[in-house]
Amino acid sequence: MTRKTFNNEGVQLLLADIYQLPIADYQEELYSIQSDFRTWLFLHFDFTDRQASYLHQLNTDYLYLLGQEVSKAIENQSPIMLQKQEPADDDGGEGKVIETNYVRQSAFNLDDGLRSISSLIINIRYDRD
Repeated sequence: MTRKTFNNEGVQLLLADIYQLPIADYQEELYSIQSDFRTWLFLHFDFTDRQASYLHQLNTDYLYLLGQEVSKAIENQSPIMLQKQEPADDDGGEGKVIETNYVRQSAFNLDDGLRSISSLIINIRYDRD
């Protein structure tokens, strides 16, 4: 797989690549996400120097939790959306907030029965004063 741009379009392209993999390779991707999410991100996305520096500073426990959420969404083939605010030119990463929201919607009707749709939204924003 080629490395993708770290934006929503890149995420969608990567997901399409992953969902076309043979089952053994697909499962290996899930294992890689769960075991070392930081390395998995570096293998699959092109980061700017600034982004790479920030990713190296992220807490290991947080990356583990985020990796579990991403893995779960990929395993369920749920949509994953990356919403990314651009930093100010003079911002060194201060005030960056990464939020995740796993949304599960359910619907029922007599013809189709129960339908459940989940999606993962990852929002990267800046807490500016």
